[in-house]
Amino acid sequence: MKAIIWDDATQGMTYSEVPIPEDMKEDVDFWRAHLVEAVAEYDDHLLEKFFADASTISEDEIHEAVRKACLDLSIVPMLCGSAYKNKVYR
Repeated sequence: MKAIIWDDATQGMTYSEVPIPEDMKEDVDFWRAHLVEAVAEYDDHLLEKFFADASTISEDEIHEAVRKACLDLSIVPMLCGSAYKNKVYR
């Protein structure tokens, strides 16, 4: 839940994490909700928390469920990267 700004002076070798810009918050919230729902569908405990109050699901719980789902090939995360200015999108 942060924005990443790459430093053009170092051709993307360094970056800073900043708050999400106001004009992007709605999109970020929309896609994060989809991510949390998809991860919750994998784990019964998280699914219960999701229906009770999705905001109670911690980042660590999301990481753990994503890892387990990846290991048993239930989900396949997609990452994007670029050799241009050394940028990796995550």
